Amino acid sequence: MKYVRSYESFRQSQIDTDSQVNEEIFGPLKKILSAATGAFKNFLTGIQAPFKSLSDDFKKGLKREELKAKITAMLDKLLKTTTDSINKAEDEAALNNISDQFDKSFEEQCAEIDKQIKSVKESRLINEGLKDSLIAGRVMLGMIKQKAAEVKMEFDKKFAAAKDLAAKKATRIAEIKTIIDDFKKKVTDDKYIDEQITKYETANKIGGSEQSKSTIVLDWGDVEIEVAELKGEESTKNPGYFKVVKSGSKKLKVAEGEVVLAKIAGEVKKGDRVKLTEILRNGKPDALKEYETGAIEKIEVAGKEVDKHLFGKEKAEGQEDLTKTLGDVKSKNPDSIKKLGQIAGLYADPVKNRDKIEALEKILGEGEGEG
Repeated sequence: MKYVRSYESFRQSQIDTDSQVNEEIFGPLKKILSAATGAFKNFLTGIQAPFKSLSDDFKKGLKREELKAKITAMLDKLLKTTTDSINKAEDEAALNNISDQFDKSFEEQCAEIDKQIKSVKESRLINEGLKDSLIAGRVMLGMIKQKAAEVKMEFDKKFAAAKDLAAKKATRIAEIKTIIDDFKKKVTDDKYIDEQITKYETANKIGGSEQSKSTIVLDWGDVEIEVAELKGEESTKNPGYFKVVKSGSKKLKVAEGEVVLAKIAGEVKKGDRVKLTEILRNGKPDALKEYETGAIEKIEVAGKEVDKHLFGKEKAEGQEDLTKTLGDVKSKNPDSIKKLGQIAGLYADPVKNRDKIEALEKILGEGEGEG
């Protein structure tokens, strides 16, 4: 495996890889272009710039929403170029060449991005923004490639059944518009994209781009569950949840490509029984509302064994004392719990309740001074 030891050598390796990949991808296209004529040549000329620009954009480490906008704009431009070329086509051969090269262009572009991702994956220089951008872009291009494969047979039949050249042109334009419209529909569904990213990362043995590398393994006997903290956009959308990366439990299964989230609260120690609650499967509440493990024999955080791990936010100072006090009040004077809740509610909006809080804290301060 080739390791990159400095930023300069990394950049040089990227330049070398780019040159090689561009020659592999755009070299054959140039040869086809030199031999092409008429409408097909016009089409090839029109797709070169958008694909080259898109490839460069992926390397900038763009965020997902920016990638969506870039790819959508490129597709709109490509649809116009393709439609114009198809309308100018002089025969069926030109139509077929345009249709075939449209599909092939996405296969070639996906192959290029795969090589870029492999280069980043194998380097020691950590650049998560670049990796995330490349993977998300590759997945989105793959969505277009997949749809093209799905509709090809259907539209080939319509093309063969068309009575004249005008009808055949309309069929090819409708085919490409269907592919692009499908992308625009799916690209608004972030959960679908997340699923495709997970599948890609699993297939290519790449660590999750939306998660930290600090995976936590909970092992009890012959059953193991591995969870990871969510990061970035996923963390914002699902506060308090952890992703179940894999599960050796027969009760809580995680199939390939599934996104299973669960809440785990509090501190876990060896010997404890751990509860996973509010389980979501692909964004929807799971039939298994709660899952309790056996006694934990081993806890690993980021590959290192630890005696205990705290899930969720760090405990605030005095939290344990408060929990104990509330437990005592609940057992000895349960009617007071409601009043304590009202007092706690004052601190939820300290600005609005400033006067009441000051009066309360004055009383508490006087009580502390007694004795």
